[in-house]
Amino acid sequence: MSRRAKRMDRLERWFASIPPDPAAVRAAFAEFREYGELPESVPVAQAVIRWAETGVDETRFPGDDRLSREARLRAYLNAPHCEDQLMNALRAEAVFADMPVRGIARIILQQFAADGHDPTQPLFEQGKIPKPDMTWGWVALSMVRFPFGIVDKAHHEVLAEILGRFDNIRKQLDGLSDVAKDDWLDRLGRAVDEFQETGSVPEDALQRDAVFAHRDLIAVLRAARDRGNHLPADCPTVPEKP
Repeated sequence: MSRRAKRMDRLERWFASIPPDPAAVRAAFAEFREYGELPESVPVAQAVIRWAETGVDETRFPGDDRLSREARLRAYLNAPHCEDQLMNALRAEAVFADMPVRGIARIILQQFAADGHDPTQPLFEQGKIPKPDMTWGWVALSMVRFPFGIVDKAHHEVLAEILGRFDNIRKQLDGLSDVAKDDWLDRLGRAVDEFQETGSVPEDALQRDAVFAHRDLIAVLRAARDRGNHLPADCPTVPEKP
């Protein structure tokens, strides 16, 4: 990680440690319910999705004294609860995931609201949104059949070639231990950052192949993004019946 990236990371962690303004959380929650839009501020967005997940408005108990903590605990214990792991994961992806996952998750939540759904509710468990086949470790990517679902068919052949390169890289890592594989992936992350910032490429041939494959994948996805923020026609977001 570069010096600038480290400084930005420290600043982001410092800002994240500041409790969000209760009024900002309430306004953001109302915005999320109506339009499916989450704020860019991570602390505020985190408070919004925690409210959606638990059903508890923590802004009613802003203090850290004993009475406030007890009141907050009673609210959690008494709140009606419907566990919806897919919705919880999707909302979390819209706040904490890296791009492009975060952006796709936000578009999906906005589409839910546009279709008349309340994205603070357990929509999958309520049967209002069909549960996707989990082809990826992310709900958002599974819902849009990533990456083919968000890329024009004209680019599918190129996309398949890029994914084939990633598959070949993954096969060459199969013989490594979990520790060695994690170390390799950590070094790849730093190499991607360095390539994006300075254009320098790693000396290791496999790392270099992965950096170039990542570059080409991002280029295809950016072309898809430039078409506008929309979902594939068969993405399972179902309009609410009047």
